[in-house]
Amino acid sequence: MSEKNNKPDWWPMCPWPRDVWPMTESEYVAAVPDPATRTAISGFLMRRGWELAEEDIFYALETKLK
Repeated sequence: MSEKNNKPDWWPMCPWPRDVWPMTESEYVAAVPDPATRTAISGFLMRRGWELAEEDIFYALETKLK
């Protein structure tokens, strides 16, 4: 296990690192000022992000458990 975060070494890395996508929350609010639209976009992106993360986690589990 990694000492840093208590996750197993085989745990998938975040595919959306800050150094590649450095937008801050304040920049996001400025880019999408309408709260309803921002909430809708955030919800979609979170849902899609979860689907992608779930695929990566499932693949890592399958690979580790074989």
